[in-house]
Amino acid sequence: MDSRVRNRKARLIQATDRVYCANAYSVSNALYVITKKSVVVIDTTESISAARASLADFRKITELPVSWIVYTHFHGDHIRGAKAFHGPGVKIIAQRRMPEDLARNNMLLPYRERVNAIQLGTPLPAGNGTSVLNDPEDGYMPPDTLFDEEFRFEEGGTQFELYHTQGESTDHLMVWMPRKNPVSRRPFLSLFSDAEQPVESRPPRGEMDRVARANAGAAARMPHPFARCAGARGGGDR
Repeated sequence: MDSRVRNRKARLIQATDRVYCANAYSVSNALYVITKKSVVVIDTTESISAARASLADFRKITELPVSWIVYTHFHGDHIRGAKAFHGPGVKIIAQRRMPEDLARNNMLLPYRERVNAIQLGTPLPAGNGTSVLNDPEDGYMPPDTLFDEEFRFEEGGTQFELYHTQGESTDHLMVWMPRKNPVSRRPFLSLFSDAEQPVESRPPRGEMDRVARANAGAAARMPHPFARCAGARGGGDR
């Protein structure tokens, strides 16, 4: 487990009627969306063990099978637990740039580790066999569905809308569940973004316009249930 969450209590937070946030199982959240016939998983934590721990707790709520895995972007703390959720017939979706960005990141890994050391204060001295670095378990599985700017699908009577919205990385996407969905009395937005972090080169104004177009103004006016899932990453919103 990442030492930044080692002393925090892992828990499932019910964000809406059928949306659950797996908080503090790893440095980043995962989301479970329960439809009428299956579960859609949005991000998979940083390791197989973290993903399995959150899934074991989630199985106390429902035994419905996982049908889709959505990667919001390529960073390891969002993709390395996928094997815990994957099985026959499970589809994995990501923005089209995701595999390329991941490959580039891996190629530049020594440089990225140096950047992380400066920006995030890592590595720190390890204690009791732990460090602030991610768990070495790698449960990443490549996506089998890629899209450019927008992608929509229906699962178990629930509509999902995915939009390319560069945030923490250039392959970043957001997930929008319209108000008409039966899984919630409110619309639901899943937006993982660290726009304040100078991690990637991107034009902030252009990305704000992109998000505004994707949401068509609706997200800005709705109650934001995802706020309850804040704090999974070192005390910040995630």
